[in-house]
Amino acid sequence: MKYTLLLLLWFTTLGVRHPNIMYAGSSSCIEVVDIKPSTHTVLVELTKLINSECWSEGFLGKREVLGVIMSRVLHKKFPNSILGVIYDKGQFDGVGTKYFIYTEETYKLVKQWYLEKYVSKYLFFYNPCSSTDTRFIRWVYKKYPNTFFIDNHLFHGE
Repeated sequence: MKYTLLLLLWFTTLGVRHPNIMYAGSSSCIEVVDIKPSTHTVLVELTKLINSECWSEGFLGKREVLGVIMSRVLHKKFPNSILGVIYDKGQFDGVGTKYFIYTEETYKLVKQWYLEKYVSKYLFFYNPCSSTDTRFIRWVYKKYPNTFFIDNHLFHGE
C-alpha cells in the first residue's frame, strides 16, 4: 500500500492520473478518493440522465439538475435512492431516449458534484420552450412558487 501510494504520487507529479480515482488538493498534499463499483453504477446512471435532460445546458444548468435529483432523494414525497428517483415513472422524459447516453466529460462533473454532496433547494425543473404539459406547469407554479431560471430550464422549489 505504501509503495502504491508513493508510485501514485510520483505519477501524479508527472501529470499521469488513473481514470478510476478522483484527485483533490494540491501537488504537495493529494487526497485520493476511490469510488466503489456500486457508486460507479449510480454515477453512470446520473450522467446518462443529465445528458438526456439538459444536453445543451452549461455547467450551472447540469449541476442544478443533479442537485434536484439529490434533493428528491432526501424529500419524503420521492423515492429515497438515486436510482429510484431516476427511474420513478413519469418524472424524466429523457430516460430511455437516444439522448440517455454516457459521456466521460459529464461523468467527471457528476463525480465531482456527487463527492461534494451537492443538493439543490429545488424539486422540479422543466424547459418552458419545449414543455407541452400545461397541467403540470400550472400545478408546479401553484404548489412550488419559488422559481429560478438557469440556461433553458426553470427550477421550482418550496
